[in-house]
Amino acid sequence: MTEEKMQGEARQAFLVNTLQKLLGQDSPTGFTERVVTVAEEIARELGFDAHRTNKGNLVITVPGREGGHKVGLCAHVDTLGLMVRSVTADGMLMVTKVGGPLLPTLDGEYCRIYTREGKVYTGTVLSLSPSVHVQDDAATRPRDEKNMAVRIDEKVHNKEDVLALGIAAGDYVCYDPKTVVTGSGFVKSRFLDDKASAACLLTLLWQMRETGTLPRYETYLTFTVHEEVGHGGATLPVVDELLAVDMGCIGEDLGCTEYQVSICAKDNGGPYDYDMVSRLVKLAKEHQVDYSVDISPQYPCTVVEDNARYQMVTSPWGVTMKQFKEEDSTPEFLDFKVCTPEAWEEAKARMAYSPDRIPWDYLQDAYPRWKAEGSWIQAGFWFGFDVTHSWMAGTETLLIALLEEPEWVKDMFDTYLSRCIACFDAVWDAGYVFDEIYWPDDMGYKGTPFFSNQTYRDLLQPFHRRAVEWAHAKGIQAHLHSCGDVMPLIPDILDTGVDALNPLEVKAGMEPLRLKKEVGDRLVLHGGINAVLWDDKEAIVAEIERLVPALKENGGYIFSSDHSIPNTVSLENFREIVAAVKRAGAY
Repeated sequence: MTEEKMQGEARQAFLVNTLQKLLGQDSPTGFTERVVTVAEEIARELGFDAHRTNKGNLVITVPGREGGHKVGLCAHVDTLGLMVRSVTADGMLMVTKVGGPLLPTLDGEYCRIYTREGKVYTGTVLSLSPSVHVQDDAATRPRDEKNMAVRIDEKVHNKEDVLALGIAAGDYVCYDPKTVVTGSGFVKSRFLDDKASAACLLTLLWQMRETGTLPRYETYLTFTVHEEVGHGGATLPVVDELLAVDMGCIGEDLGCTEYQVSICAKDNGGPYDYDMVSRLVKLAKEHQVDYSVDISPQYPCTVVEDNARYQMVTSPWGVTMKQFKEEDSTPEFLDFKVCTPEAWEEAKARMAYSPDRIPWDYLQDAYPRWKAEGSWIQAGFWFGFDVTHSWMAGTETLLIALLEEPEWVKDMFDTYLSRCIACFDAVWDAGYVFDEIYWPDDMGYKGTPFFSNQTYRDLLQPFHRRAVEWAHAKGIQAHLHSCGDVMPLIPDILDTGVDALNPLEVKAGMEPLRLKKEVGDRLVLHGGINAVLWDDKEAIVAEIERLVPALKENGGYIFSSDHSIPNTVSLENFREIVAAVKRAGAY
């Protein structure tokens, strides 16, 4: 065996051993003392100085051969995890997420519970309906914070028994990484993001010690401990250059595989340093390192579960939802990633305007056809309360934030709208003009709005008004979609200057004839035909004959259902309903 091969095998052995040591330490964000201690001990054993920042990051100093320049490498050693939220009457632990773990994947996972007194108990993360033998909803019950808990491996019957063990709210729950090193050389484990990178950096120190080599410049290796909640790089040392080492995403439209080094050139926050990326590519070529240059534009989209009834997916915003295949239903939202101002800052960085967000090829192909057909062209804006609570933060989180953290909420609304305007300014300036902007912002549920008029005026109305003013400045219309009962908000909605309102959801309390009487001269009404009736041809035709003539009087009405038309409506019946609309009147 050659010396080079022996050196390679020794390096690999050190890498795998170090990675196992790091993976063997539970370290969800905020509970990282043990893993940092392990990394610090390894660095000191290799002969390098190390210290901790006030934030808890570990900084290892490597002297350089030359002065006048400082460089940095960083990786994070904190992981996803759980925390005890409460104890149930029957002795189960309700949990809350630390970071953004995908809860459905934790069903049945073993875990450890760490108390403030230093005791450690084991347990299992379970659905509250864990048995198909006795619970009818065992397969269908949502896997989220409200419906999952930890069963501890102790003889307890009630809350008091659990509290007597010293377990309390705020205790960390760490699920098993399940680390396995296979005979074929693969390491399988949770939390390779980003302990694998940390192990690589420590192996770099080993390599320098073994070869007696020092870097050209003074180098700081930093292990951060808050990355999973969005601020891992805070309190980094002052350096002239910094390279972050983290996991590389593999997915659709990306070139990298698990057998390559991924060099990231851009994310949604914008491009990375061009010269740095170029130098990394040059080094990879010179040293014959297999690599791929990729772009990390979003949270990874994954299919969590796919069966005959539904598909469970994680969206580009990190939202896990269940989409039913054969049922008329909105998605069931199960899990959210952007649940704190800190997580928002990370997401916000991904939202910078870039021309490559715009589907220019699609516009070039479709726009001439739309114009030739005389189509009414809508620009689909994407901002506001509905988008934020449904597709990013979760309803409960956002409603609480409206009261407790209004500045965070306003920043989210502002960021969304600003990015929309930037994109559509570019589209408009390129010659693709349109007739109106249209945006969804469901502000009500059955019987009442989500929030008071004052809350609307303080937090959301300014952004609605800004969107309307932008449209009117271009000489086009502004069209708002808001499901639910928004009747109490109508005066304030009118005050924004909006031109049209949709869908006038009858079953939620929106009365189209009342709206016609009170605001029909100031607001185009769009919808108001009860979707519940569409399965009954006679009933829906009677409703059309009752409403449409009155709603179309003096103009200002667009016919449509007040929600999605059920897919149970036959094509034949649909045609007869359309014919009834035309008989009732058209402009």
